[in-house]
Amino acid sequence: MKIRNLTHGGGLGRLGRGRTPEWIIASLLILLEVSWLVLILALYKGIAKNSRTMVVGGAGLLGVVVPSLYLVRLYIKSVAAERRLFSMVVGMNLMTVCVVGLAGELVVRVSATPNDQGVEVFGTTLLPKDWQAVTAWNRRLLNEAPQSISYLTADNLLGWTIAPNRVSKNGLYMSSQEGVRSPTAGISYQEPVRPYRMAIVGDSFTFALGVPFQFSWGAQLEGRLAGKVEVLNFGVDAYGIDQAYLRYHRDVKPLHPTIVMLGFIEADLSRTMYVYPFIGQPSWERPFAKPRFAMLHEKLELLNSPLSASSDLFALSSVKSLPFIEYEPGYAAEEWEWQWYHHSALVRYVVSRFPRWPDSSPFVSEASTAVIDVEILLRFVREVEAEGAIPLLVYLPSRGDFIGWERRGRDFVFRLLQEKHVPYVDLSSCMKQGETSMLFIEGDPHYSPEGNARLADCLTPIVQERLDHRGGGAGLEQGL
Repeated sequence: MKIRNLTHGGGLGRLGRGRTPEWIIASLLILLEVSWLVLILALYKGIAKNSRTMVVGGAGLLGVVVPSLYLVRLYIKSVAAERRLFSMVVGMNLMTVCVVGLAGELVVRVSATPNDQGVEVFGTTLLPKDWQAVTAWNRRLLNEAPQSISYLTADNLLGWTIAPNRVSKNGLYMSSQEGVRSPTAGISYQEPVRPYRMAIVGDSFTFALGVPFQFSWGAQLEGRLAGKVEVLNFGVDAYGIDQAYLRYHRDVKPLHPTIVMLGFIEADLSRTMYVYPFIGQPSWERPFAKPRFAMLHEKLELLNSPLSASSDLFALSSVKSLPFIEYEPGYAAEEWEWQWYHHSALVRYVVSRFPRWPDSSPFVSEASTAVIDVEILLRFVREVEAEGAIPLLVYLPSRGDFIGWERRGRDFVFRLLQEKHVPYVDLSSCMKQGETSMLFIEGDPHYSPEGNARLADCLTPIVQERLDHRGGGAGLEQGL
């Protein structure tokens, strides 16, 4: 509805011979209000903590100052009748803002649904997060043991590991008496059945999640090595390289392998810094703490061993009570603290959708992550060599490596390994040969049977060369 001028032959905010229509005033008011919102959000997020936020905050400030000055000038220049109309336009604008705000408040409240960290609206968890919701979610996981953890068990050193003599609920995964992935449940790997033994440690890519045992790259690699090498798969879902190293240290050493491979993906390098993955990873389905290394007095130390039992953790009254919570990169104290503005559901949604930039912490910085990762890999290499075995560090490319995703963590670690003259193998180039779309299970990040086969093809000459160098090549070459 158009507001008509109340002055004869003139317009609202007349300057000289020109006139300023009411829609321009309304547009300036809307610009002013949006700019205030942008500026307040930029200040809330931390305008000095990020260059993009600083630019957005500057634009918001400009959007506040310029329309404000122009509107004040219009008001001063206007006559009394025009000022009444000016006030009417402002009043109608404020009424509209109030109606929109109330509607938004209602929509957010009606749309809120429970999740594992409190409530969410349109896929965004509302701040502050609710520790009681976290404990309830994880207790349910412990009680129900869903398919994703049905073959896992809590471990006070590793956080979680493969349970011995176990069959997953979907029947796809089975484990040996030692908790090693196996073709049937309950077999034993205590006694070698082939001249050479290779142990592989790592995460779900090493475990070969999503495919039956016979299609796993470990089993296919064993078949390609002329029946001379037994491959034992010690991979465990969602491991960081710290857990892979500790699994080697405790579980692999007693089996005296000839060669030990630690396979890792980009995500494993950041997982090293987790203490409580269920805090920072939404819908994380492993209700366990994990080990955490740190550099103390320039020496790599394990902070939290033995780990607290999950039942003890979820009996604590608040998230702040978790031991070593300050070392968890997914934890920000302010995300769990109630503030006065949280009384508005709409405000909760907005500040949750645009959360504050986290304060920098020396415990979880990119540089400290890379240093800890490299120190763990160095310790792995030295221990394997001290046992008289062959160490092999192998980077396993994931889908993101083939579509141009940033890999800062990987590149940082590679650079440090090169500086320390530690050999590693990056399989990205080899895996990229040929069609890459078939390497992964559709709708899943893990390797398909074809991807597992290509990985086995890439690794076969590398493992053969290592064993040849050790003096075991004569028996291998016949079948390769």
